[in-house]
Amino acid sequence: MRKKDYEEALNILKEGRLLAFSTDTINGIATSFDNIKGIEKIFHLKKRDFKKPFALFFSENIEIENFFYTSKLFWKIKEKFLPGQLTIVLKAKKIIPSVLVKDGFASLRIPDEKKILKLIDLFKKPLACTSLNISGKDLITEKDEFEKYFKGVHLFGELKKKKKPSTVIKIDKKNVEILREGGIEKEKILKFINKESLC
Repeated sequence: MRKKDYEEALNILKEGRLLAFSTDTINGIATSFDNIKGIEKIFHLKKRDFKKPFALFFSENIEIENFFYTSKLFWKIKEKFLPGQLTIVLKAKKIIPSVLVKDGFASLRIPDEKKILKLIDLFKKPLACTSLNISGKDLITEKDEFEKYFKGVHLFGELKKKKKPSTVIKIDKKNVEILREGGIEKEKILKFINKESLC
């Protein structure tokens, strides 16, 4: 990615607009985590149920503890699996907009995708991101299909063909629940937790 590409993407985020990009799992659509109108627009474009909030994307340089209540268990799992194909659901702090929170919890990812991590570092704030598709439909991997359904959304880089989402876990106090198996096998996570005697 060129310097110009990053500058353009940063301007779009600062203006409250939407970006689409590839990640280490599936293609995504995003805006600044505190851009309520932008987040609502993503829900409407995707025809997504507002009861299904989406994740905050972090880089290593954005302090997660400012946004979530963390624990030793969380930090051990983060150290092992992030950046990577894992989404972690944690108890949210009030800084996270309510549209991204369900029953007091919200989710986070640190994608293993250099261009996204660099963009977040430059932006200095997390992104609110979800899958690039119409809810209940196939993931969008082709540019012509993207332009048909997400007209006006800026494409940062190229779309990829990957269709395997991240694995999702929920950490509640000392309990870990596997909510969805994706890019990381659930046995790998459970084996690590048992080995480290984390639960």
